[in-house]
Amino acid sequence: MNSSGCKNIFFGIESASQRVLDTVKKGFSIEKAKEMVKLTEKMGIKTHCSFILGLPNETVESIDEMIRFVEETMPSGRVLPNVLEILPGTELWDKESEYFGNTPSIPAADIIRVQLELFYKFFEISSKGRELLTIEPPDIEIIGGPASFAQTQM
Repeated sequence: MNSSGCKNIFFGIESASQRVLDTVKKGFSIEKAKEMVKLTEKMGIKTHCSFILGLPNETVESIDEMIRFVEETMPSGRVLPNVLEILPGTELWDKESEYFGNTPSIPAADIIRVQLELFYKFFEISSKGRELLTIEPPDIEIIGGPASFAQTQM
């Protein structure tokens, strides 16, 4: 695929917990997902991995597994930690009480923490964090001081 021009592959991993993947009927094992991301990277194709935080049977511990997934597979594209949004017409919408009835919700602080940790881990792995530190702001000269600048921006 790489020699044919494929430079990026997007993986909708959704969760790094096998229990959660089975619940939402993803149809693959987390070990297979890890293997495929690593193999794709080895072949020189950039990988992008998407996760959904808050799926049925998700726990604080299982969302932490996403961080370990990223550490282990080292995707070179993007890591996208999304928050579950249940849409009308989907199975989760139709069977929400069945999927979420006995599952305590994950505190928002934990979801935000994992999102930030995933972004941090990704930037750490991909060295993009160092790139951000090397960006120099443009040299802008404001003629007439801040008041003049504010007036010209209105």
